[in-house]
Amino acid sequence: MIMSHLAEMTLLLSLRFLLWKENRRRDRIQGILRDNGQIDEGAAAARQRNLDATAFNDLTDKANLNFRYIF
Repeated sequence: MIMSHLAEMTLLLSLRFLLWKENRRRDRIQGILRDNGQIDEGAAAARQRNLDATAFNDLTDKANLNFRYIF
């Protein structure tokens, strides 16, 4: 039973890391995140306008670069 709990925690932490990494990749693609880790406010405002444009399109989470995973 203890091994099952350890495996569960390992899987959850791995999933959290992978989703965090995917969110950062999407931020870099859209130009929101700079190489030094700082957020570009101008690009973030442009993303907000882009969110409104893609909000009701029939896109999957992989196709919609505005989608962010919550962990």
